Amino acid sequence: MILRRLTEHVKAQNWTAVALDFVIVVAGVVIGIQVANWNEARVEQRELAASLSNLAQEVSNTAWHRTDQIEWMRRVVDGLGLVLDALDGWDLSPDEWDQARFALTNVATPPPDPGRYETLYELQSTGMLSKVPSRELRAALGELLSMDRLVTPFYEMSLRTLTAPDFSPETVTYGLRDEEGKRGDGTLLVASVEIDRARSDPLFRRRVLQGHSVFITRIESNDIYRKVDCDILARLAAEGYEPSGHWLVDNLQRIIPDAAGKTLPESCEAAP
Repeated sequence: MILRRLTEHVKAQNWTAVALDFVIVVAGVVIGIQVANWNEARVEQRELAASLSNLAQEVSNTAWHRTDQIEWMRRVVDGLGLVLDALDGWDLSPDEWDQARFALTNVATPPPDPGRYETLYELQSTGMLSKVPSRELRAALGELLSMDRLVTPFYEMSLRTLTAPDFSPETVTYGLRDEEGKRGDGTLLVASVEIDRARSDPLFRRRVLQGHSVFITRIESNDIYRKVDCDILARLAAEGYEPSGHWLVDNLQRIIPDAAGKTLPESCEAAP
């Protein structure tokens, strides 16, 4: 309709009307482009907000698992300390031997890093990370990415420090039950330890010391990463992005039926 009217004005040599029609056409095109850009930006911001909320949930889950891991690894470290006491001649109580056998069962298998930041990597790969409005939050997320890339090589390097051989079967026996008849979770347990033989075996002590060192290192690194997680959560919350909840906590009874007495760790409320 505008084009037909413009043609008529040109034929009539009504240049004022032609100029006015031209301005209307250009303005319409500009406004259309601006509206399209505005809609695209609004969709992009909505997607970014959803991604940051998802990221807050992932970081919250990771911080919770780190706290749980730290508590579990401290049990191992305490148990290994009791083993070293026994090697030095101390008589352990039955409860202390339970702790010691628990630690010896797990000494060679420290847990993997619990970090799960799929949304953060997706934000980086799609270029959306650069569109996070807060410069401080962008910098903190970039630091988290850098640290997360270092975790796996660091953990692999720490495992390579376990150079002492596995425990001798003459010194340590395994079974699905310990020597008091207590069952495990289906994995092999250290059932008993011939402590006199262990005291005369320098490789046994070396294995315990190396395991102790690895677990201490894992605790310290998890605590550092946990502080970063909590800092990220605080920055996300300041921008209005908070986790909706914790799936494991909400469904704990279904996942771990005997968890009625379990105290859930507060991932960012207090040091574990």
